[in-house]
Amino acid sequence: MARAKLQAPILMRPRDYFLYHLNYTEFEELVTTICKYWLGEGVGRFAEGKDGGRDARFNGKADRYPSESGSWDGKIVIQAKHTKTPNASCSDSDFQSNFKDADKGERPKIKRLMDEGLLSHYMVFTNRKLTGGADEKVLKAISSLGMEDAVIVGLEDIDQFLHSHPEIARSLPSRAYQRPFEFDATDMVEVIAGLGEVITDTGSKFESVSDLELVNKKKVKNKVNNMSASYYQTVVVDGFMALFPEMKGFLENERNANYRGMYHDIADELRQKIVLFRDQFDRFEEVLVYLYDEVRTTKPELAGRRRYITFLLCYMYFDCDIGEREPLQ
Repeated sequence: MARAKLQAPILMRPRDYFLYHLNYTEFEELVTTICKYWLGEGVGRFAEGKDGGRDARFNGKADRYPSESGSWDGKIVIQAKHTKTPNASCSDSDFQSNFKDADKGERPKIKRLMDEGLLSHYMVFTNRKLTGGADEKVLKAISSLGMEDAVIVGLEDIDQFLHSHPEIARSLPSRAYQRPFEFDATDMVEVIAGLGEVITDTGSKFESVSDLELVNKKKVKNKVNNMSASYYQTVVVDGFMALFPEMKGFLENERNANYRGMYHDIADELRQKIVLFRDQFDRFEEVLVYLYDEVRTTKPELAGRRRYITFLLCYMYFDCDIGEREPLQ
């Protein structure tokens, strides 16, 4: 019998890091950390200027912004604009007027720095959503002052940076982003090693054994657990369901009794923690992606086999080892 092939997991958008829960100083510290990575260690901390405005500075050639081959070179001024309002946007009038009003806000401060020869590039960091066209209006107003370049780094870019640098995300002081729970992935590494004997990256993919009745039955589970139809179809059904019979056979084989015990230990631990911390997540796929990131980060030895993490989690969900089976009475 041919061995099955696992597909790579579907990447989801970065999770919400609840940056509106930070205070202004904490947001400035995060911006400084990002700028030190993008620009260099020479980034000066945020300090109050003559006019009461707070900014950070970097003089010289940036390490990797906007790219390593075309990095900025000059006097870079960094401005942080934090809001405690969830879902705030760069299209909001209060943010727009900060840079478009000639007599107040940031615009006169920027002009002063330009006149004194202290600014050639300008960066605005904000935890607001950067809606289409909003940045163009602000950047047009800023750039008209004659600087070489300017950019707005919005919520989406900051979230992407934190997603790519989980060690920085975990250092956030926001209580809302404290890791919902920790999970010991040691047994999962062992089970994945055993699975490698059955399911590999070579050979043909099995035809799906699912039928409409089974899929419709799982839609009830999806509704109860608030898993999106798109994630379930794309990742669980299209990506892994055809391989579930192999997983079932692997667990039922008495030669794999040790792996079976580990599997049920993993499922039991996850089931309890998910129930306890379920309200920390919106959709159930966010639980799975969080667990994937936890294992990926803590078990670097799984490099090249990380898709098995998603496979195991999807099988546990499909087989009702994790997640609610039916509506609670």
